[in-house]
Amino acid sequence: MVRLLGDGAATEARELLATALTAHPRSRALRGLYHLTSAVIALNAGQPMLAVSQLELAAGHDDDLGHAAALLRLVRDGVPDAEAVRQVFRTGAP
Repeated sequence: MVRLLGDGAATEARELLATALTAHPRSRALRGLYHLTSAVIALNAGQPMLAVSQLELAAGHDDDLGHAAALLRLVRDGVPDAEAVRQVFRTGAP
């Protein structure tokens, strides 16, 4: 998933996560990733408030989701561009 997000393929990642959630609906980790991916899509669509709410949900579902915290910091500092968002998911990020 992280690789897809780093490559800018958030829509594809969310579709895969939606499929995985149908098989494992109680998985907090999958749900956290789903919300994280939804936040990336919202940022790419210029919807920072929606992104913040999705990032907060992601963090609530999975405490180990450092990417959500990193993105939340970026958004609170100003709306990041698409490259800054992808950079969070590349090797060495959080």
